[in-house]
Amino acid sequence: MNTSSKATYLSAVNFAIDNLTDAPADVMERLTALRDSLVKRASAERKPSAKQIASAEARNEIVERMEPGVTYSAADIGKMFGETSAWASPKLTALVNAGLVVKTIDKRKGYYTLA
Repeated sequence: MNTSSKATYLSAVNFAIDNLTDAPADVMERLTALRDSLVKRASAERKPSAKQIASAEARNEIVERMEPGVTYSAADIGKMFGETSAWASPKLTALVNAGLVVKTIDKRKGYYTLA
């Protein structure tokens, strides 16, 4: 097992299966079943949480409210929604990563405009 990465239940079970050569058949059968269960759980589709949905809606609303050619700070965006810059910053970062908003830095302060 790679010691530099975080051990997961799946990696631990895989390690046990790979390294237990003299384990009884029923133990190996249970470990294999556990591995299959963990793989199935890890690959399952998950619904977004209420917080993730609210954040996505807020990002869409931010883009809709921003005017082309106008530069905003995170505090400006937060004030538009009655929130703080701490609320707006992660949403603006996601919009920058998506290419919808451009971030410029002036005197160590970030400013955002529509892309």
